[in-house]
Amino acid sequence: MGQLLGWSAMALREVINYTFFIVGKFNWDYVVFFFLHVAFGIGVSHLLHLWLRKSKVFEKSAQKIVSIGIGLVLGFACILGLFSLVLSIYMDSEASPDVPNILVYYLGLSMNWIQVTTPWILFYFLYRIMEQNNTIRNEKLQAINLVKTSELELLKSQLNPHFLFNALNSIKALISIEPEKARGALIQLSELLRFSLNYEKQTLIRLSHEMEEVEKYLELEKIRFDDRLQYELVVDKTAANAMIPPALILTLVENAIKHGISHQIWGGKVTVKARQQDAKLEVEVSNPGYYQPVAENRIGLKNVQERLAGLYGNKASFTIRNGKEHTVIARVSIEGERKSRQAGIDATALSIEML
Repeated sequence: MGQLLGWSAMALREVINYTFFIVGKFNWDYVVFFFLHVAFGIGVSHLLHLWLRKSKVFEKSAQKIVSIGIGLVLGFACILGLFSLVLSIYMDSEASPDVPNILVYYLGLSMNWIQVTTPWILFYFLYRIMEQNNTIRNEKLQAINLVKTSELELLKSQLNPHFLFNALNSIKALISIEPEKARGALIQLSELLRFSLNYEKQTLIRLSHEMEEVEKYLELEKIRFDDRLQYELVVDKTAANAMIPPALILTLVENAIKHGISHQIWGGKVTVKARQQDAKLEVEVSNPGYYQPVAENRIGLKNVQERLAGLYGNKASFTIRNGKEHTVIARVSIEGERKSRQAGIDATALSIEML
């Protein structure tokens, strides 16, 4: 349609030009002459379009693209000039004046067609270059998304060995001392293993589900630490259905025990609090100790930061700092977090305190 409108506008302009300014009267021969050019021009430009789409012209350097464009402008004009020459001689009309020197006349016709072929090639090339840039941009975005997805999967997979190692250590310490407790611990461990195998398939899970796994983990660790470990899980009713990345809180609790409780002679208390106000979810994990940002404890925390950044961008934040009375506080904030469609969780059941 664009081709037809463009070439028809050119023909109409030439008919008006000849009728009012060059010859001074209307003649149907002008209409036939120029609209035959319309049909011929559409045919040639369509063939040119097909060739350019199959070729790799727009993958070349800018200098080569410009050179090819100039060559096509001149070549296209020469083809149209030749068609005009043949048609003028054939029609022998006023549109085809007497030509003493046919070569000069042909060159003149070709030069006139340059004013038509130049904008055609220019606009077509600009359109194709923009199309090419959009394609490259989309491919780049797809590549970035693929890399981001791969990174998230890798980060999630990095949690498993760490988590399993600590859980197995807890069981190992119990088996030879209290077999009955060991049996219960094995059940909890099997459930944790099932969770660790399944959560990699999920991007987000309900916070209440996460807290159930956190409690199992803490129970296993309590076997190992005995009275040195106390914990408290407090989840607001409104936060229970919030959707969070799997093993997010588990990682923070694991970090609190590994770098906090295990270094305290008398142990201490790990507290997990989750609350939601409007669309903002806040999760806080605190433990006794002193936070030092060393490489040893940065891997898990870096994973938390990168997973939040990958999923929420600047809508989520993670901080860890030293609080009052020799306490380390890790806090995750997520704005506009998604809620679970399954409502009706009795979140108050998640409020547990063991001292």
